[in-house]
Amino acid sequence: ASRKWQGAGRATVMASVLLRAMVRRLSSAGVRYRCSCVVMWRRMSSHGAVKRDGGGNRSALAEGMQKLRKIRSWLCSRNTYFVHFGNTLILLAINQSDMLNLRGLSVVASFCGIAYNLLQPRPLWAPACWGTFFVACHLYQIKTLVRERQKIVLDQEHEDAYERGFMSYGFTPRQFLDVIDNTKAQWNNTFQKDQYIGKLGEEMERLHYLLKGEVSIVGESGEEYQRIAPGKGAWLGEFYDPNIAPDYWDRQHKHPVSYVCVSETCRTLSLNRKNLHHTIVSNPRLAQAATRAEVADLWGKIHRSHPSRIKNTYRAMLQMATSDNIVDRRERELLNKYARANGISQSDHIELLKELGWTLADYERGLRA
Repeated sequence: ASRKWQGAGRATVMASVLLRAMVRRLSSAGVRYRCSCVVMWRRMSSHGAVKRDGGGNRSALAEGMQKLRKIRSWLCSRNTYFVHFGNTLILLAINQSDMLNLRGLSVVASFCGIAYNLLQPRPLWAPACWGTFFVACHLYQIKTLVRERQKIVLDQEHEDAYERGFMSYGFTPRQFLDVIDNTKAQWNNTFQKDQYIGKLGEEMERLHYLLKGEVSIVGESGEEYQRIAPGKGAWLGEFYDPNIAPDYWDRQHKHPVSYVCVSETCRTLSLNRKNLHHTIVSNPRLAQAATRAEVADLWGKIHRSHPSRIKNTYRAMLQMATSDNIVDRRERELLNKYARANGISQSDHIELLKELGWTLADYERGLRA
C-alpha cells in the first residue's frame, strides 16, 4: 500500500511540472504572437497596406494621430514660450484698473499655464485641472461684468431717479434696475402737505428717496431739525451701513424721527430696506457704489443743516419777540441785524411771520392786529 501511495505521489509531481511547462510555453507564444501582430500592423501602416472602407488611402485616424504627434513634439520643444508669454500677460493684468480687462488677460494667461503643464514629457494633469477651474471662474465673472455694462434705455421716470440718486456714485443702469427689481420698488408715492412719510415710533420697513417737494425732519418734541429737498441728501433714512450687526434684521426697527411733507405735494421712490441691504452686499461693486452714495447723502444733509439751523434759530427769535403780540423797535433792530448777518431772505422772513400768524405790515407796525 505504501508503494502504491509513493507511486501516485511521484506521478502527481510529474504531472504538475509538465502542466507548468505547458503554461509557460503558451504564455510566451501568446506574447510573441501579440508582438508580431503589432509589428505587422506598423509595417502595413507604413506601406499603406491598411485600408479604410476598401479604399487605398491611409487610415484617417492613423494619419491624424501622426500629425498630432508631430504638432505636440514641435510645441513641447518650445513650451517655455508659454510660460514667458503667460507671465507677461499676468504683469499686464495686475496693472489694469478696469476689472474686465484684468479678467480677460487672466483667462489668456491661465490658458498659457495649462498648455505649459500639458506639454511636459509627462503631462501635469493636476495643475492643468486647477487652471481650467480658474478659467471657469474668470469667465463667470466676465459674464457678470458684461451684463452689468449693457446699454439699457430707461424711461423718463427711471432715468430721473437714476441720475439723481445713483449714477454719480458708480451704479450702472443694469445695477440700478437690479436694485429696483430686488427691493420691490414703489414709484409715485404721493403725499400731501403736513402728511407723514415716516412717523416717529412706527416700523421702519421701507426707505424713501425724495423725488419732488420738500420734507421736514421733526424730532420727538415737535421741533424741526432740518429740511430735505431732492438731490444730494434726499434719502429719508440710512441708505447703506457696511458695519451692520449680523443679527440686525432679526429685530424690529422704528423711525427715530418723523418725516413730514411741507410742500403742497411730495413724491418719493420707496425700497424695501432688508432686500436693499442683501442686494448690495451680494455684489462687491454694488457695495462700493452704495458706500459712496451714503457718504454723499450724509454730506448733503450736513451741508443743508447749516442753513436750516440758522433758519430755525431765526424762527425761535421771531417767536420769542412776537409772543406778547408786540415787537418794539429794539427787537426789530436785533432781528434785522441777525437776518442780514446770516443771509435770511425777505421771502423767508415773510414765510416765518406767516407761520407765527403775523403779516409783514403788522411786524413793521410792531403790533399784531
